[in-house]
Amino acid sequence: RRRRGLHRFVARPDSNNDVLSKTDKENTKRSIRFFVDDENLRTSNTFSSRRERALNILNGGINKLGQKFDVKTRFGGYQRYKGLDNVWKTRNTVSDNDAQEAIKILNKFVIKSDKQDSFLDKLDKGTAVIASNFADSESDLKEVVIDTSSTNDSLIVDSEIKDVDATRQAQIKTALKDKGLKIADNATIETPINELDFSVDTLANGTAVVRLELDDESSKNVNRVIKTNQENNSFVFNSEILTYTGASSEFDTWLDNLDYKLYYYKTPEVGDGYHFTEKGTVESGTNALVDSSGNLITVRSVDDPNTAGNEASLTQAFDKAGINRTVNLSPTEELVHLKYLDGSAYLIDRDNDGDI
Repeated sequence: RRRRGLHRFVARPDSNNDVLSKTDKENTKRSIRFFVDDENLRTSNTFSSRRERALNILNGGINKLGQKFDVKTRFGGYQRYKGLDNVWKTRNTVSDNDAQEAIKILNKFVIKSDKQDSFLDKLDKGTAVIASNFADSESDLKEVVIDTSSTNDSLIVDSEIKDVDATRQAQIKTALKDKGLKIADNATIETPINELDFSVDTLANGTAVVRLELDDESSKNVNRVIKTNQENNSFVFNSEILTYTGASSEFDTWLDNLDYKLYYYKTPEVGDGYHFTEKGTVESGTNALVDSSGNLITVRSVDDPNTAGNEASLTQAFDKAGINRTVNLSPTEELVHLKYLDGSAYLIDRDNDGDI
């Protein structure tokens, strides 16, 4: 892990009777940022250092001196726009080199001017982050937007992009072979953003829908998701490719209403000492969780106010699958059972060009 630069941790009250500030009427957790100063980072003019300082500006509103400043006001004054030639431009001169680099990042992920403030708010609150491998050159740069803002009370506390080492390459090949794919032993697995490692704090319901935004170059030829379990072993994460054909203004609403299936990726061990070691009800052949009537159990990023069920709740999903056979599980017990279960993903082509 990188020690210098911007970091976050989450603070929460010990009980419902405690609050973190006089203005809070109920216990509310806080994402607290802190900045580890580094003279080399402040003074270096390498591509990697400039990029890191720019990401500190965007992800936390912290400049190279460790000072907090109003990112929205500053960047709003630059008035970014796309010209008729489909190239990003700014109407006002950007004199600060780090701010220039930050604007390049916004343009890279096609953050439109009318979405800029809301995007910066997500970064400021910690519900979204731009992760990077801080490469020495732009050609080797790997970056991705991680966004959990659609799920209530979910915060990103850590993120990192790492190289895919020989051990991980071997694990991925084994996982793909287990799915029936023919993979040569000397093949090199291509990963568009290398290995992405991040942590999400999910106090409210134990689940979070995470949205990953790739840049145009990284989104080519993506066809599978590989995840790691609690033992740091790789497995093929169940995913489905979708093509969005609606209006661009309706995309976020459409995305929030997608339902995500839950699967057993590992068989529960009978001797682990918990009363709920019995496997929940599953669909034959897929290991997807189903209720007693055989209907698929899904979760989504936000609850539908028109239904009685809590679609975003992991506990609700466990109840429907018959996992809580005797008593409701504590959060700790749910976490233990999660080493067997995981969700699913959608790979979304937004403009029908074959890119995800």
